[in-house]
Amino acid sequence: TVSISTKVATKATILTMNFSAGVRNVLLAGFLAVTNGETHADSAAEKVRHQLDVALESARGRGKANHSLRHRQLQVVNPLHTDFSMFVGKWYDCMHTTLMTFNGHPDRHMAEEKACSMKKFGTVSKIGKSSQMLRFDIMLLNSCDLHDLGGKGQEPCPNDGFGKGNVFVKYSFKGIGSFAVEKKIEFSSDHTYMRDKKGEWVPLQNKAKIENRDTLICQEYMEGIVCDWKINEYRTKKKAIEMGCQMKGKKGSPGKCVDIFDEQECKKKKGTWTEDCAEMESIPNSFVYDSFASYYLVKDAKKCDPAMFCPTVK
Repeated sequence: TVSISTKVATKATILTMNFSAGVRNVLLAGFLAVTNGETHADSAAEKVRHQLDVALESARGRGKANHSLRHRQLQVVNPLHTDFSMFVGKWYDCMHTTLMTFNGHPDRHMAEEKACSMKKFGTVSKIGKSSQMLRFDIMLLNSCDLHDLGGKGQEPCPNDGFGKGNVFVKYSFKGIGSFAVEKKIEFSSDHTYMRDKKGEWVPLQNKAKIENRDTLICQEYMEGIVCDWKINEYRTKKKAIEMGCQMKGKKGSPGKCVDIFDEQECKKKKGTWTEDCAEMESIPNSFVYDSFASYYLVKDAKKCDPAMFCPTVK
């Protein structure tokens, strides 16, 4: 492949040769004019000047054309990174490590190098016409009581997913690929969305006022991408304000909670006075929830090599 600088140098050489040939033609014309009897000095000099002017003007025209060509060639080679199309599509979980903290303390819900679940993690789509502006949508199931749903005096829980007591939430991260860095993009989100009973995504605006911005940094790695996230949320906590009465169940199993609000009366009924049947008070934004995670994601399950990531997983 010939470089642009080599092509320009070649054009300059041709330009010099063309101009030199023009000068030779002018000198030859002057010589022929003298030998043919045109010996008048002024007439011969005028012809030489005219032909030199023509040759020079022709050389200038070629020079402008070559400069324009070089300018167009330089425009074609764009050194800035604008193609981030490899991120677009559906991504699946090949391996992840996650850590959760409640009020800064590590929670028991953690996972270390959990591999090959191949559950759908999220979808990346374009915001604009190009692939430089992207959106990464991730949907999760949360417990309804963490979002003030399903309790006394609260909106009913939609019971999303497989089982009762859950609601779908969505993180909709947005990001722009940097001109200076290829194969990497930093996403962020300032709102968490919750799906209402009509199936519409509603931003949790009040929580966004007190929560830190969530971040998701993704970069191409091996056969897919690695995404590292940090999520900060304030959650509702339930506090027992008074214990309640629980009757015995069959074969010694815990029974139902009954509306007996006195401990002595509960014992007379052969019940147990316990927090399991306590009257609960919901306290919004009473504890901080943070999630840290690193995910290795692939678009195709075949790219999640079982021999490497999950030899014991069938």
